[in-house]
Amino acid sequence: MSTASLTCDYMEYRSSENVVYARGNAVAISSGTQLSSDEMTLYLSSQVVVATGHAVLLSSGTHLEADELTLRQLDKVAVAKGHIYLQDQELTVLGDSILYNWGDTTGELGNIYIQEGPWRTWGQRLDRLSPTHYRIRRAAFSSCELNPPHYHFRAATADFRVRERMTLTHVRSAAERTPFLYFPYYTRSLKDNKWTLTVDPGN
Repeated sequence: MSTASLTCDYMEYRSSENVVYARGNAVAISSGTQLSSDEMTLYLSSQVVVATGHAVLLSSGTHLEADELTLRQLDKVAVAKGHIYLQDQELTVLGDSILYNWGDTTGELGNIYIQEGPWRTWGQRLDRLSPTHYRIRRAAFSSCELNPPHYHFRAATADFRVRERMTLTHVRSAAERTPFLYFPYYTRSLKDNKWTLTVDPGN
């Protein structure tokens, strides 16, 4: 990775491998992108950086944190693992793992959690299609503040548009862990908290 600047408490360069090892408050800045972590390994030939320990990526209004973060500079892809925190101009998402392209702001997140207003949404996988459009697999959501919630809704998929609308398929309402009502299609507005129930026999 070609960086405009690299600062740290300790640095070691191995010319035979064309690798730089940085430890202690390591900060790398390149083309408006800033990466900081406790330890950092820069593979100069392939322009790949592996950051471990409180890794933080700041780029074009996006804030990404993880226990371990691998940046592939050539294709602008970040692979992160452990305690994921992703925040951009539209939404904040928590998760366990992420494959994120900061060039076109798309990505895939595993075991995610989203908080928006009184509603919290979680799921097995989230596909970030744009800064405002998400698709969640095996989704669940609730407005109950307790953990675990007294009630929640489960769905096979959820189409989530920030501050606009959430649409779900194959929905089950559940009291604690017990499902009690099923409907094939469900949608609700995120603008004014109006709820709409739509049943379409053709789907």
